[in-house]
Amino acid sequence: TWTITQLADATGVDGEFADETEIWTNATGLTRVAVLTNSAVIIFSEQANGSFIATNLSTQVQGGTPIAKSMTSFTTADGRVYLAGYTADDQLVTYFQPTADSATWAFDNISEDLTSGGFATPVLTDLTSYVTSWNQWSIVGLDTNGDIQNVWVLPGTFEVWRLDNLSDITGAPELASGLSPILTSWSGINLTALDADGNLRVTWWVPSFGGDWVSNDLSDIAQNSGAVDDRVIVEVMTGYITSWSGMNYAGVNAEGDLIIYWWVPDFGGDWLVSQITDGGSVTGYDPSADVSSPVSPEGTLNVVGSGPDGDVLRSSWRPGDAAWGTEVLSTIAEFI
Repeated sequence: TWTITQLADATGVDGEFADETEIWTNATGLTRVAVLTNSAVIIFSEQANGSFIATNLSTQVQGGTPIAKSMTSFTTADGRVYLAGYTADDQLVTYFQPTADSATWAFDNISEDLTSGGFATPVLTDLTSYVTSWNQWSIVGLDTNGDIQNVWVLPGTFEVWRLDNLSDITGAPELASGLSPILTSWSGINLTALDADGNLRVTWWVPSFGGDWVSNDLSDIAQNSGAVDDRVIVEVMTGYITSWSGMNYAGVNAEGDLIIYWWVPDFGGDWLVSQITDGGSVTGYDPSADVSSPVSPEGTLNVVGSGPDGDVLRSSWRPGDAAWGTEVLSTIAEFI
């Protein structure tokens, strides 16, 4: 059973909301949703009874400057959530929890750290973030040249945020969109994005590389492994990893087909490509809209996006299913 909750109405929050949303769950499985308005950062917090309350971080935190665009979130090894993004004057800042699931938040200006280290704050698109198993925090995005810029800190070793241009290190070609991180169980970091021609490029690192990174064309690798006859061009993309260490990149092509590049350890170096939906059907995705890919704790794989008419679509598969299924959540969910 799917339901819809209009969070602003349920909590009495007024304001025009930007197209910036971050969602996570706390240690007890309750939902948290961060959104941006034209003047504030709002967090909607689910309560044990299923209701929601709203917190305005911009008024709760003294000295904080509101995030105005490009919000991303990450959770540290000790369970604290960080919300990062750009202010209206392109300062990179973060609101964060001083302790795990704290009801109060604090503020930090990352750009001040970068300036102190001799780095200029890059203005990045496709901003995303990740935390490694050794608790390195990274905020990554694409600059105006299509380079991957990595803003990172390693608490206990590097206490001040610093900046690396990963594309300069690898010689990667210009990237356009869809930057998506995947962290593997063998401590690998994979940053995948689409180039200007709609092909998948991965910039990746494993501990044995030391300070080196490598760039590869996944579209070429899949083609050469016999997975597809021609390169599969996608417009938007999201990445996820399964509990069995499978790496997956889901994208929508120009016809609205959901395409998944996937790899599992048993395949060695071979990547496969599967077409999940038929763009000519009611379940075709809008190629101009973003997609996301939450994986449930039970192992259900999900790709969620918009249809051409704004419907919410969900394609899903779980171990034991013969094939992926797609449903239009907008038509089956009920308002509560």
